Amino acid sequence: SFTPLIAEPQLTDRMDMFSLGCVLAELFSDEVLFDLSALLLYKENKFEKFDSSLSKIENVQIRSLVKSLVALNPQDRPSAQKVLNNYRGSFFPVYFDGLYRLFKVLITLSPDTKILYLCQELENHLPAIVDEDPRGLLLLLDVVVSTLRSLKHVHCKLVAQRIVLKLVGLAPEVTESIITDRLIPYFAHLLSDPEQKVRGAAVNA
Repeated sequence: SFTPLIAEPQLTDRMDMFSLGCVLAELFSDEVLFDLSALLLYKENKFEKFDSSLSKIENVQIRSLVKSLVALNPQDRPSAQKVLNNYRGSFFPVYFDGLYRLFKVLITLSPDTKILYLCQELENHLPAIVDEDPRGLLLLLDVVVSTLRSLKHVHCKLVAQRIVLKLVGLAPEVTESIITDRLIPYFAHLLSDPEQKVRGAAVNA
């Protein structure tokens, strides 16, 4: 049998953690941590500007996290579970655990069923989100508005609009800036719905 002279490269979780570190660095500094030449230098432990690049990340926690994620030795990079555990309650809100379980169910459902299930489960999650970090409401808002154009049943369209109004009302200071960009276009779409109840609810919303 033929044996290849060069073994196929093995992809590992540690590579994903490195990529995550690069993404977080760019998000929190608005700059790319490594271009190709810098990456090649870093691989040889010769990238002298590494610390100065990291210093552009103002948040000390994120800077520490990024540094651990892009550690030169893959074995020094933390696992995803370790990162989630270590930064739970600080960088990652505690309510993420509950939202993860909720979203895991939601992604398997049709748009109409998704809205009905979310309506049923909403009160189990809202208190924790509002108490810890109301910005988490934006995650739920995105779920609802992303389904608005796909909903079939009148009842579900009305329920979806009520959920949006409830979420906006819980944290107006958070949602004020996104109403024009994220919400009004979807409600405007509902103004041409064949059902009068849906159109009326959209106008009121």
